Amino acid sequence: AGTRLESALRAKGDLKLVAYMMAGHPTAKRSIDVGKRLAASGIAALEIGIPHSDPLADGPVIQRAGKVALEHGMTVSGALDVAKAVAAEGVPVVLMTYINPVLSYDPRKFSAEAAQAGVVAALRGARHRLHGRAHDSARPDQHDLLPLERLRVLRDRDRDHGSAKGAAGRDSRAAQGSQKPHLPAGRGGLWHLTPGAFEGPEGKRGRGGGRQRHRRRDRARRRRRVAREGASEGVPVRGIRGATTATANTAEAITEATEELLRELVQLNDLDPAEIAFAYFTTTPDLNAEFPALAARRLGWLDVPLLCGHDMNVQQPNPRGVAMCVRILLLYNTPRPQATMRFAYMRGAGAIKADLDYMRGSLKP
Repeated sequence: AGTRLESALRAKGDLKLVAYMMAGHPTAKRSIDVGKRLAASGIAALEIGIPHSDPLADGPVIQRAGKVALEHGMTVSGALDVAKAVAAEGVPVVLMTYINPVLSYDPRKFSAEAAQAGVVAALRGARHRLHGRAHDSARPDQHDLLPLERLRVLRDRDRDHGSAKGAAGRDSRAAQGSQKPHLPAGRGGLWHLTPGAFEGPEGKRGRGGGRQRHRRRDRARRRRRVAREGASEGVPVRGIRGATTATANTAEAITEATEELLRELVQLNDLDPAEIAFAYFTTTPDLNAEFPALAARRLGWLDVPLLCGHDMNVQQPNPRGVAMCVRILLLYNTPRPQATMRFAYMRGAGAIKADLDYMRGSLKP
């Protein structure tokens, strides 16, 4: 598989163009159409990005594209479907991904399905390995992985040689997508950026900068202080609520709705999964095809204590009895005041918020 990509990049020794697109932007169908048109345009290869909920190493253009893709339900499985449809056109397809989606999906499964889809390589940073030890912080005895079968994993240094992407792709991406102005020379692009190492053109209050960057810095300082001095300084625990509705009592519908809700809460509150103390999920009795907590695991919340349960089946003809409803209560470690915590009521669960707003209004003097 690697030979096919290298042959495409080095054919005739002339300048080559490697294009990039985000899987699922703006929708899965549209991204497949775009990919097929790019394949027919004469490009040497096509990078297909897998959207991620915390794209710290990407610039504002790719961040926005990924956000739109996630909002329209794109997943790792969906990205593999997009890759398969585009690879069928004959162009070498390279997946570009962060490590967390692969770990959440199951690296063995990702490897096998990517190879079956016709993917010739996967791009990632030099620090993280998708074979051998899967993650620097993971215990090797828990995450020793099989080789990626026919799927070749490229380091960033492989990407920088043998193609003209440095001229046609990498430079344009620095201007539009993946901003990497502070990377040390010769190091990988995805995994060596620290939170807040760049600011988007939105300015200091934009995504990836300003308040969010300062919060990440403050969290890092507090962790270092606790590690150095012990847990003598207490950190308040805040509560964050959310609710949504599933379209059907199926595993796919429950997981998809819950993932959408969790991403919304993370974005609204700039949540760091490492500071989530506890997450309690409940569903109405008509949802029992899957544990909603699975959505959190798929998002990489592997160390967060999770619990699921059913709502009380109280028969009341009011919005508190919304059908096919998933609710969540997060307990979050943060010095921010409770009043700054933002809740989310999505889809049919918006009726719950309306009911709460009505009750608040009725209690005002």
